[in-house]
Amino acid sequence: MRPRAGTSFELDRIGNATDARGFDYVNHFEVGFGHYEVLLRFAQAFDGMDMQMRHTSVIMTPAYAKALLLMLSGAISRFEAVHGELPVAGAASNDAAAAP
Repeated sequence: MRPRAGTSFELDRIGNATDARGFDYVNHFEVGFGHYEVLLRFAQAFDGMDMQMRHTSVIMTPAYAKALLLMLSGAISRFEAVHGELPVAGAASNDAAAAP
């Protein structure tokens, strides 16, 4: 997937979306955990390709992961109050994969 037209993101010479302030566009997420930590991985994936670009990992304690969850949940609630309900990206494909 590429950033929507009209965003402030531009593609660099190898196709990664980055804005002028150095932020990276991500659309692929992985989450793992151990007894003392939660691992978050962020990447940019492309339709039809098995590779991901611009990989970033973040490790935090479970308590800080829960704080991040609450912050994200609040931000999405406020966004939806202004802009309407968002669909869950990839939900249809996730449901199909979970079906027996």
